[in-house]
Amino acid sequence: MPRKVPCKCGARVSLSMENRDMIGGFSYICPNCRAIVAVAFRGSKYVLETVLRPSWNESLKGRAVPIGRGLSFVPRESRKDLLLVAMMQLMAKREETGFKYAHGNQKAALCVDLSRDSYIGYILWSEDKHAIARQIYIMPTERLKGYATLIIKHWVKHCANPIARKFGVETPNAISRKMLVSLGYAKVRGDGLVGVKCFFVSDG
Repeated sequence: MPRKVPCKCGARVSLSMENRDMIGGFSYICPNCRAIVAVAFRGSKYVLETVLRPSWNESLKGRAVPIGRGLSFVPRESRKDLLLVAMMQLMAKREETGFKYAHGNQKAALCVDLSRDSYIGYILWSEDKHAIARQIYIMPTERLKGYATLIIKHWVKHCANPIARKFGVETPNAISRKMLVSLGYAKVRGDGLVGVKCFFVSDG
């Protein structure tokens, strides 16, 4: 008999193949509200609350680089890191249907607050002649706290600057555009945005 776990909507969800999400294939979905309730990893099943605690990802603490206000930057290395990035991408997809998943050759870093045992989000980028920021995602409960600014400043200094004087940004949304201007990386010209420290690329 498949194990059942509670969902926030009050239902008890069977961790059976009929409730396995076809996107990614690693999560279990409540049939009533479509919320993610559990995750499959290396032959075991974990409730979502467990996976979303950095303490479950044991190696994070030893690799975390503090960047201010309790936030740490952790470049992706382990399979658990990869799972967490995939989980947050799935969350982003549910918020915005036009969201596009990452390519396998892109780099990523998890952003965590170890003191609260909480994931804050992630940043994903590619590297060639320039570093190009492809995605930055902040968990819904952690938004409007200035974390995205801390993350992009650290990324520019330690990941983008060693490659080239300018970095790219893929199709920034309104919030990202405002942040780039406030940091002096871009400026408003007429109705558009012009890069100062950065340039803009499409999501092709």
